[in-house]
Amino acid sequence: MAEPARRRIDLRLPIGILVIAASVIAAVGLVLALDRTATAWAAPHDLVAGDVVRLGDLQPRPVRLDLVEAAYLVGALDPDAQLVVLRPVGVGELVPVAAVGDVASISTAVVMVPVAAPLPTGLHPGASADVWSAAPDVASGFAPPVVLVPAAVVGRVVDDAGLVAGSGVSVEIVVPRDRVARVLEALADGAVISLVPAVPRPPETAGDGGPAPTSTPSPHPTPDAG
Repeated sequence: MAEPARRRIDLRLPIGILVIAASVIAAVGLVLALDRTATAWAAPHDLVAGDVVRLGDLQPRPVRLDLVEAAYLVGALDPDAQLVVLRPVGVGELVPVAAVGDVASISTAVVMVPVAAPLPTGLHPGASADVWSAAPDVASGFAPPVVLVPAAVVGRVVDDAGLVAGSGVSVEIVVPRDRVARVLEALADGAVISLVPAVPRPPETAGDGGPAPTSTPSPHPTPDAG
């Protein structure tokens, strides 16, 4: 009697299963690699230069790690640590690392000054302004104004109407620490404080066919000595 033929094993099925499984594993790994998320930190309200914030007051936001790594505040932070804001950050925006600094290393301070209303156009939070002061003078009413702080950064603007007698606004200004005493002294002496937008003067050009204009002193004020 003839010996029955041996059954041949079809290897195509297990090989196909292994190929499908490997493809699924690779696809899942790729998705997980692209979907790495981290906790970034966003401003709970508008932050302006000079603000000191606790990291615990910031709002957590889950974001893709490759979009924020090294550029924004990311990961577990000490909620009691404090940072000072160096430039404006809008409400809900992720806080860039470059927009904050260590409190101990900051050489500026925030001072609130009363200013007559209305404010000049362009004086909004984050803008730059020269701080002028006119001290009281018995003979003429007020002495000639001088610049207390050139190119101070404007912070928040608070409307004083209804809070105190008269009308006006109080403006936070970010000033170098070595100028704080002068600003406070002017306020204590009853000086009138004015803010003038620090707008760079455009370069002068000669007119077509005409002579070039003569040079004139720059209108940008220079701090008084002292």
